[in-house]
Amino acid sequence: MKRNRFFLSLLFMVLIVLFVILFFTWLGRENIKNDSAIREVAKEEVDKLFSLYNKGEYAEIYDLSCDSFKNATARKDFLTVMGTKMKILGEFKGRKLQYSNVINSKSVELYYRVDYINYSLIEEFNYIKMMDKKYACKQCLRMMRGNMGR
Repeated sequence: MKRNRFFLSLLFMVLIVLFVILFFTWLGRENIKNDSAIREVAKEEVDKLFSLYNKGEYAEIYDLSCDSFKNATARKDFLTVMGTKMKILGEFKGRKLQYSNVINSKSVELYYRVDYINYSLIEEFNYIKMMDKKYACKQCLRMMRGNMGR
């Protein structure tokens, strides 16, 4: 009798532990499903940047960046760098998403293999959801680990 009671208690505890594990697994998957919307918005913003880049509208790219970027980078310097980038890399031809990560449902990291006329590079774009529900480029890093003409 005591033995049956012990096994029933043990079985009950195991079921509770399994229930807790399943609940948190379900909760985590629900957050992952909700991340697809913020990823898509960030991808659209990257597409907008590439379109503006090809048109030579670097001032508009600067205007789309967040305040911390504008405080750290003078408009004139940014326009000079972007003009030099166009001369060296050439026009944007295409891109392929290599990796994306959503942090706290507010920040998105996107890593692309980006093809320009003269070079192919890995570029990282970080977007953050601002208070007014807009998305702003938090950081745009160029990692010069590409292959010429790839």
